[in-house]
Amino acid sequence: MKPTRTFAHYRLNLRLGMFSFLSHRITGLILIFAGLIILLGLSVIMLGKRSFEQMLVMIQLPFFRVMAHITVIALYWHILNGIKILIIDLFKVSKAHKILTIIMIIIFTVGIILYFINVYPQLLPL
Repeated sequence: MKPTRTFAHYRLNLRLGMFSFLSHRITGLILIFAGLIILLGLSVIMLGKRSFEQMLVMIQLPFFRVMAHITVIALYWHILNGIKILIIDLFKVSKAHKILTIIMIIIFTVGIILYFINVYPQLLPL
């Protein structure tokens, strides 16, 4: 077989399986980045009480609130996708990959709606 050195060789097949594969990797990277930021933020404790209090004021900015929501969403997706991968691997049901992914997307959507209802209850008309 002749080696191929073009990007066309590595083009993505944009089906549900590839979406699931890529989203699992991307959410994993987001979680690594968020974990490092959280650890660095907590390490400010070693610099003293004043530094820690300044850090607490900083993380109340809207940017950090949005980043916290993105982290929760990525964590939830990553967990659900990981459970789906475990089910496929442990029970040898790779033919059910598509239906499991659709079920996972439905559970994810309901979970995120419930998350935002819980975080922002004032948005619900009562």
